Amino acid sequence: MTVILPFRMVVLETPFKATETYSAEQFRVYLDHCITDCENRWEVPYASHYGRMGDDDDEFKRQLGIKAGWQWGEKAEYVVAYTDFSVTPGMSLSIAHYEKMGKAVEWRKLDSKLVRSILEM
Repeated sequence: MTVILPFRMVVLETPFKATETYSAEQFRVYLDHCITDCENRWEVPYASHYGRMGDDDDEFKRQLGIKAGWQWGEKAEYVVAYTDFSVTPGMSLSIAHYEKMGKAVEWRKLDSKLVRSILEM
């Protein structure tokens, strides 16, 4: 028997590069929780910064990761942007790209207790 589930393909945008305020580890944990939140909504998220293609410390690899995400994003139904830690320049760049493509952007936040626990890491 074949079971078809109502999964939706989405592009996932979150902050990722460490800042003076937040560590890369905090952003990785945050990203993991955002992925789980998407999965709980029957979404299949793609985050180009989660794989091995992008590398924020190598501009060529960073651009490669962004472009790979944009190519995958052509197939996505919409974009989800998690904003608990603000919207970074990289997120803004990709969101503008997707909006030009006509993709809807859904702005989200995680539970405030969860975000506080990440901040306390």
